[in-house]
Amino acid sequence: QVDGVYANRWELTEHVGTHLDAPCHFIDGARSVEDIPLESLVVPLGVASIASRAAEDADAVFGLDDLRRWEGAHGAVPRGGALFLHTGWASRIAEPGHFVNMDAGGVMHFPGFSTEAVAFLVEQRGVAGLGIDTLSIDPGRDLHYPVHKGLFAAGKWALECLANLEAVPAQGATVVVAPVKVRGASGAPARVLAFW
Repeated sequence: QVDGVYANRWELTEHVGTHLDAPCHFIDGARSVEDIPLESLVVPLGVASIASRAAEDADAVFGLDDLRRWEGAHGAVPRGGALFLHTGWASRIAEPGHFVNMDAGGVMHFPGFSTEAVAFLVEQRGVAGLGIDTLSIDPGRDLHYPVHKGLFAAGKWALECLANLEAVPAQGATVVVAPVKVRGASGAPARVLAFW
């Protein structure tokens, strides 16, 4: 506190806490955070869950068959909307080692999307973006990041380290994605609100 004013100085990386990944995170010359259209940040939201499977298998993947089953039960992902994946991983956030889940060989183990499911969501559903409650939309063990690359090549955004997805309905919500707007940023901490 100086002169009766309380303030803090922050130093942080772009990809920390609940955060948005912009396409330029993996694609040279692609959109950075400030270039993402506002209309793609307030969209209809679907939430799928593989939490029970992920509790048994840290390497669980949300594949195209999972997506088809989910759409069969809940309807198609709205065109121009977003699909978030609830894996139950947010419950591990207070224990960083358990959240990252790295083995002795340095390989991380946490759930993610499959490339096939993401290609379908981009090409057939025209999603604005994807979200997940883990460190990455790619499964932890895949260090080539094909899901990121496929999604970002299409100009879409991703959200990682989401929380409270178990409270959001499978369909019928709207999401508001509010990243910190920083010029040239490949990502930014974000406030993410769903309402229905």
